[in-house]
Amino acid sequence: MLNTTDLKTYWLNAAIRNKAIGHVEGIKKHFSFFTPEEALSTIKNMCDPYLAVELPEVRLVDSNSDNIRSVFSGGILILKGADSTNYSKIQTAYDEMFIIGRQLISKMLNDRKKANDNNIPLPEALLKHLDIQSISMVEVGPVFDNKYGWRINYQLNTPDNLDLDESKWTNETKWNF
Repeated sequence: MLNTTDLKTYWLNAAIRNKAIGHVEGIKKHFSFFTPEEALSTIKNMCDPYLAVELPEVRLVDSNSDNIRSVFSGGILILKGADSTNYSKIQTAYDEMFIIGRQLISKMLNDRKKANDNNIPLPEALLKHLDIQSISMVEVGPVFDNKYGWRINYQLNTPDNLDLDESKWTNETKWNF
């Protein structure tokens, strides 16, 4: 089953392992989770380029067939600062972040292929649930004090079991279909 801890670990590892991003925990901050608090404080002080990961939205979907699925909709920002008065530097930032964005997508697709092997550990194994058609890139900027780059959207779609656990409730009876 998917969980947000594994998703966070996946993106932290990507920021560390991608040579262009080069995040080093506690030394060179090129990575954060994207929350309103981070956007207003920490993100402004990060090194270029950096990866900001939006915590996922989780939805339950079902086609009236009692086959409930959890859909984790996530987004990541790959950003670089540029002088807002210099169009050439802004365009360079977009171009450089586009290349890194495609590297991240390439890793996601490669991890999805590898995830079919049962020996792949978490967090990479969670990419077997990647919905390829959900991947998109959108140009963003200026954000967070003249940062420019790309937002990559994706979804992980997995079967879910939400059967009632009667032991967690008082005076509750499980409905059997």
